[in-house]
Amino acid sequence: FSEAIFQEYGLQVAFLPPDITQKRNPHDLMADMDAERDLYHKTSALIDFLTNWIPQTETIPGRMEELWIALYERGYIEEEDVRLVQLWLSALVEAGYDFNRMRRHDRQHHVVLMGQYNYDHDINKLKFWTQKWREIFDVVEVRGPFPDDKLQTLRAAGVNAHKGGEDNGYFSPVMNFWSSLLTYSENPRIEGVIYLHDDAMLDMGQLTQGHYQIPTNRIMLSGNPINDPTLPSYYTLYKNETSAQHDLYEYIFKGMTDAEYKIFDNPETKYHYTTDALLKALNERASWLWIRCVPQQFAVLHDPRSAPYLDADGGLGCPYFHQSDFMFIPTRLARQFTEIAQLLMEKSVFLECAIPQIAKMMLEHVDGTEVRTINLCTTWNGTKRGKSLMISDCMREEELPSMYHPLKVNLLGERVWDDVFDFVTHRNGRFQNIDQVETF
Repeated sequence: FSEAIFQEYGLQVAFLPPDITQKRNPHDLMADMDAERDLYHKTSALIDFLTNWIPQTETIPGRMEELWIALYERGYIEEEDVRLVQLWLSALVEAGYDFNRMRRHDRQHHVVLMGQYNYDHDINKLKFWTQKWREIFDVVEVRGPFPDDKLQTLRAAGVNAHKGGEDNGYFSPVMNFWSSLLTYSENPRIEGVIYLHDDAMLDMGQLTQGHYQIPTNRIMLSGNPINDPTLPSYYTLYKNETSAQHDLYEYIFKGMTDAEYKIFDNPETKYHYTTDALLKALNERASWLWIRCVPQQFAVLHDPRSAPYLDADGGLGCPYFHQSDFMFIPTRLARQFTEIAQLLMEKSVFLECAIPQIAKMMLEHVDGTEVRTINLCTTWNGTKRGKSLMISDCMREEELPSMYHPLKVNLLGERVWDDVFDFVTHRNGRFQNIDQVETF
C-alpha cells in the first residue's frame, strides 16, 4: 500500500530477506491456505488498483486515510484497519511529526514519457533511467535499436521497452514518437506524450509553469539555440524552381563558399537579408543539415499530400533547424501529427528539420493548435558541455530553462547523474544550490 503513496515523493519500497528463525507449531495446512485465500485471488486486481490510483488530497496523512478507505470499500482490508491508521496518524500529528519534510514530486498521471535512445545501451542503465523517470511519470517507455533478447529481459524486469530504428537517430525518433502517440491516443487517462532523448533532463517546475500537472493544451518544443541574426526565422520553397532561387539551393548543396547572387534583396519578399550573409552562415554552421533537409523538403512540396499544409502562395514554409531532443504532443492531435510526420519521414527529412516543420504545419493548418517554445540549456563549449558549469551558467540566467541537454549517464556515472536529476527536475536531493552543483 505504501508504494502507491511513496511514488509521489520519489521514495521506493525495498524488500530484504528475513532475519528470523521460524519454529512452526502444529497447524492445519488447509486452514492456513484458506486464511490466505485473498492473496491468491485478489492480488492482481489489487495491484491494478494501486497502480492506477490517483489521490485527491494533497497531504500525506490525507492520502493515507483516503487510500485506506478506498481499500476498505473494495474489500481488501477491514474497517478496523481504517480506524487504526487514523489513530496512528493522529498520534503522529500530536507528537509533532513534520510530514512536510518529505518533498512531493509533481507526479504526472496523465502524460506518457517516451525515452528516445539512438543507440543500444547497457541494460542496467536502461533500467536505472526508467526507474528515475518513473518517480515523476506514471507511464514511462523506452524506444531504441535494442536487440530482441534485451527487449525480452527489459520487459521481464518491468521496463516498457520497444524496438526502434537503427539509423543513429536521424529519423527514428519521429517514427518512435508517432508510434507512442497512436498507442495512447484512445486511452481516456492519457492527455499527451512527451518525446525526450535519454541524455536530456526537464525542470518540472518550469515545464508545468508552476502548476501541479503539465498543461496539455499546446504543443511544446525546445527553442532554437543558434539565434543567428543573419538567418531569417524560416525559408520558403516553391514548386516552380527555375529561377536563380533554385540555383542558390543547388549552389548551397554543392558546398561552395562564394556567391555573387543578389536575388533575395527585394524588400517585398519574405527574404530580408543579403544572400552573402545567408551563404556565410550556412557554410559556417549548417551546410550538412541543408543537405539532409532542403532537397527532402522539395520532395515533400511536390507530394500532393502536402497541399493542405502549404502557404497561401503555394510555397512550403520551412523553419530553420534546431536541436530536437524534446517535443510534447496532446493525444487529441495524434492523428494530425502522424499524418504530417509520415509524409516527412517518407521523404527522409532529417529530425532537426522535421520536428520544427511539423510544429509549423500544425500551428498554421490544424484547427485548435497552439505551440509553446521552452527554453533549452545547452552549449557547444567543450569545457562546459554536459558538465556542471553548463547547468550553473543556465540557472543564473534571468529566464530559467525548462530543459538541459546533454547530461549523459555514461559520462557522469549513475550516482552523479542521479543527484543532478533530482536537482534539475525538482531542486531536491543532495545538491541544495547552484554552488554545490558546480562541484561535479
